[in-house]
Amino acid sequence: MSLAHSTVVILGGSSDIGLATAKAAKVEGARVVVTGRSADRLKSAQALLGAEARTVALDVADEAGTRALFEKLDRVDPAVGSW
Repeated sequence: MSLAHSTVVILGGSSDIGLATAKAAKVEGARVVVTGRSADRLKSAQALLGAEARTVALDVADEAGTRALFEKLDRVDPAVGSW
């Protein structure tokens, strides 16, 4: 399945299944936005995913912060939670 021209948001995607999902989405052509609570894990995820991926420090329990993230995005296609 091609995700070209899609924006995929992975909540809790800085490691494990979430990071694997981000990698797969990127391979399929998606613009990837990865959130997580750990600055170190986000830094590692950014290095693996490349400069075109976006990482955002966010705890999904923070409703206002999560809402703000989605409001800043022009488009969101699939959103994936991995927490």
